[in-house]
Amino acid sequence: MANGWLLYQTIVCRLFAKSGFYQSGGAVGFRDQLQDTLALISSWPEKTRSQLILNASKQFEKGDVLHWWHEHNGAGIRTYFSDDYLWLPYVLSEYVERTKDYSILEVKTKYLEDKDMNGKREYYDVFNSIEKEDTVYEHAKKTILYGLSRVNEDNGLLDIGDGDWNDGFSNIRGQSVWLTFFMMNVLERFAKVANYVKDYEMERTCEKKRHILKHSVLENAWDKDHFVRAYFENGDVLGAYSNEECKIDLISQAWAVIAMKDYPDVKEELKMSLESADKYLVDRENMIVKLLYPAFDKPKNNPGYIKAYVPGIRENGGQYTHASTWLAKAYFEMGEKEKAIEVLKLINPIYHSDSKEHTDTYMVEPFVVAADVYSNPDHVGRGGWTWYTGSAGWMYKIIEDYLGS
Repeated sequence: MANGWLLYQTIVCRLFAKSGFYQSGGAVGFRDQLQDTLALISSWPEKTRSQLILNASKQFEKGDVLHWWHEHNGAGIRTYFSDDYLWLPYVLSEYVERTKDYSILEVKTKYLEDKDMNGKREYYDVFNSIEKEDTVYEHAKKTILYGLSRVNEDNGLLDIGDGDWNDGFSNIRGQSVWLTFFMMNVLERFAKVANYVKDYEMERTCEKKRHILKHSVLENAWDKDHFVRAYFENGDVLGAYSNEECKIDLISQAWAVIAMKDYPDVKEELKMSLESADKYLVDRENMIVKLLYPAFDKPKNNPGYIKAYVPGIRENGGQYTHASTWLAKAYFEMGEKEKAIEVLKLINPIYHSDSKEHTDTYMVEPFVVAADVYSNPDHVGRGGWTWYTGSAGWMYKIIEDYLGS
């Protein structure tokens, strides 16, 4: 998989065709294609570079960005999604650190015209470039400052908007614990870039805000043995120990480790959060790493369109492989190499097709990563949405980073 198929899947399906058997898209996703090119830094850095510059040109002066757009006519969608823009500094920081190509920081790109959303939660239109421009560094910096402006005063967590990485959480409208962890990691990475360009004020901002966010998540997001996922607008908690549905969500645990691994005072919490993820989310018998548990069926609060999926299908309590790769990354970051490799084996399609029994259960291609694997009792172990998934790029990236040397 690592010697060909994962990169083939990422480049041909995600970057070239932007289409697959389960989905025909055609648009450029701001966060999606940045993450895909993250896996290409070693093999095709020119593509990562051009993607960063292109994405920087899809930003509004306020700091937000198009959720996705069509290259042929500039039409796209402006939303209140809360993580899109932060992938620009995340991937930029990684690219600069790996390639030492600091020249990209000085490349100038224009902003998009600021069209009023007229009270809509999402707005589709043609967005043209305006004359005002900034360097890629300033574009990335602006995304961070915009994100930090969306911190809730009561609990110090970042607003989720109309969804974070999980688009299905479209109705929570409160705060996202995962997003707060993600911002912490972005701040840690971008501080080094700010230092390089001698933007010492931004470097100090990154370091200060990261520590403040750390205290906010410890005070407001730790629940017995794991980190919760989000707060609803009414103050109720998603991913809490006491919840009947979605007691635990995978990416809060994985990114807690990724964001706070260098803090010695939280080592015990990080260890417990991974143990909880293993206990509730890793199903070795059926070779599944679930996104959340238990699945939504009749939730007290409506989390969004995620509940439109049957329980145990896709994001609603099935394996969403993109997130599963992050659990492997978290284990590697904690030095638990064998656990990390086990997760990679569980999500590797080859092991879902190494016998007739497994093949009859899995029912999809054994040579590309599937976006999801069902945990629903009627379809347990069945793969879905192959080819067109960001899971391939992340699986390759993690293998390369931690097993490549």
